[in-house]
Amino acid sequence: MAAEIQDQADSIHDMIEQHKGALISQLNDVCIQEVQTVQEKEAKIHTVLTGMESNQNYLERLLKFGTELEVLSSHKQITKHLTKMLYQQIDGLPNKLGLAFNRGDKQQGIETLFGKVEICRLPMGKADVDSLDATDIAMSSVLPNISSVPELLLQFESKGPNDTKDIWPSGMSMCKDGSMVIIDRDNKRVKFYNDSGEFLRDFGGSGDHALGSPYDVTVMVNGNVAVTDYGDESVKIFTLDGKPVLKISGHFKHPRGIASNSKGQLIVVDCGLRRLTIHNSDDGTIIHTVEGKDEEGFDYFTDPYYVTVTRSGQIIVTDWAAPNIKVFNDQGKFVAKYGTYGIRQDQVLQPYGVCTDYFGYIFVADNHNHRIHLLMPDGRFQKFFLSKKDGLWHPMSLGINNKGYLVVTEGLGQVKVFKYM
Repeated sequence: MAAEIQDQADSIHDMIEQHKGALISQLNDVCIQEVQTVQEKEAKIHTVLTGMESNQNYLERLLKFGTELEVLSSHKQITKHLTKMLYQQIDGLPNKLGLAFNRGDKQQGIETLFGKVEICRLPMGKADVDSLDATDIAMSSVLPNISSVPELLLQFESKGPNDTKDIWPSGMSMCKDGSMVIIDRDNKRVKFYNDSGEFLRDFGGSGDHALGSPYDVTVMVNGNVAVTDYGDESVKIFTLDGKPVLKISGHFKHPRGIASNSKGQLIVVDCGLRRLTIHNSDDGTIIHTVEGKDEEGFDYFTDPYYVTVTRSGQIIVTDWAAPNIKVFNDQGKFVAKYGTYGIRQDQVLQPYGVCTDYFGYIFVADNHNHRIHLLMPDGRFQKFFLSKKDGLWHPMSLGINNKGYLVVTEGLGQVKVFKYM
C-alpha cells in the first residue's frame, strides 16, 4: 500500500510540475509579447519624433536665414508644418500589462484528488468488507483542465471475420494492456482489438454459453470478461480467449448494462425488473439488490440501460426513458440525478453509455442528440464534450483506456479514441 501511495504522490507531483511549466510558459509568452509590443511602439514614437525635429529645424533655419519675402511666400508651407506639429498624435500604449497569480485552495479537495486510506478490521478468513461509510458524491477543487477541443487520436471500424450482419457495438470494456473488448450485439460476438484498432480475435460462446442477445461487457478484476445476454436472461463469464467460466441466471428478466467494482463484484442493470443487482463473481450469488425505489415506493428507474462504478464505489446508471442518469452510493442509496428530456444544456435524449475517469469526471453518451456530456464529479454539467459538429454519430458505449483516453463506440461500428487532457 505504501508503494501505491508513493506512486499516487509521484503521479500528482508530475501533474503539478506539468501545470507549473504550462503556467510559467504562459507567463513568459505574455511577457515576451508585451516586450515586443513596447519595442514596436518605441520605434513608431522614434519615427514621429524624428519627423517633428526635422520640421523644427526647417522652421528655425527659415526664420534665421530667410528674408521676409521668403517667409511670407512660404506662409502656407509654414502653417502646414506648424499644424502638423500641433496636432501630431503619438500612438503610445493604451494600457499596461497587469499580472497576478490566483492561488488555488491547497486544502479543499486534496483528499479527493490524492485519495485516502480506509482502515477497518477484517474478520478472519474474510477477504474484504464493505466500505466504512456511505458517502455522497465527492468533488475536488483541484481537477486538471479538460482540453477545449478533444484530439481524435484513432478511428477504426469494429469489423470481424465472422460478421454476417451490420455491426452494432452495444457494449465495451478495457483490458489493462489497453486492448478493447467490444460487444457486437447483432453479430453475437465478443470482439477484441489492440490499442491501435487492429482486430485480435472474437468468440460467440458455445453450448450453454452460446451468446443469444449479448448487450454489454465488463473486464473483471481477475481478467475474465462478463457479458450480459438479455435473450437468455443471464450473465456469462469467459476467459479472455473465450473459454466458459460461469453462467449466472435465475435472477434476471432483461439484463443490459454491467460493470465491476474494485472488490471484484459484478453490478448488473435489469431493465425488465428495474433494479440493480450486485453479485459475487465466484459463484454468481446476489450480495445486494438495489430496488431503485424511493421512500414512498415509487420507482427510480424507468428504463435503465448502462452502468459504471467510480473509484470511490459510487454507482452511476443511465435511464434511457426518464431520460437522465442516476447516482447511488456504494450501499445502493440514491444520491443524485442529472438531466431532463430535451436538447438543451442539462437535457438528454436517450442516454446510453456512461463512464468516469481517474479524476472523477463523468462522461455520458447522449445517443439521439449525437453528443457526449461532460459532468463534474458532483454531477454538475460542465460542457458538451463532443457533438455532431465533431463528427459524432449516435454514440453508444464509452470507456477510458489505460492511457486515460476516452473511447467511444458509434452505431454501425465506428470506434473513436480521444485525448482530452
